[in-house]
Formats: sequence, C-alpha cells, structure tokens
Amino acid sequence: MKSCKNYWLRNISDIKRIEEIKAHHALNDPENVEAFLKIFSTATVENKKLMLKELKQDPNATE
Repeated sequence: MKSCKNYWLRNISDIKRIEEIKAHHALNDPENVEAFLKIFSTATVENKKLMLKELKQDPNATE
C-alpha cells in the first residue's frame, strides 16, 4: 500500500511541475513546450531531474 501512495504522490508532483513549465514557457514556443512535456511525461525520475536541470540552465527557456 505504501508504494501505491508514493506512486500517486510522485504523479501529483509531476503534474504540478508540468503545469509550472506550461505556465512559464507557453508564450515562448508552444510546440517545443508540448514536445518537451511529451518526453518528460514518459521519462524516468532520474531523466526528469536531468531534463529540468537542463531547462533551468537554458537561457532561451526563460525569455
């Protein structure tokens, strides 16, 4: 039962991150945002962390 709870908590966290990404970057390039989110939604936790780190370091992503 504990692993099921962790799974749902992780999903809620992912949903919040996705909404933050959409809100912050949607005006820049909606097609790239959607492509990023499609890959992000199927990535492992480790890859998600790496993707978010790279996104934060990309100067074009925060314009």
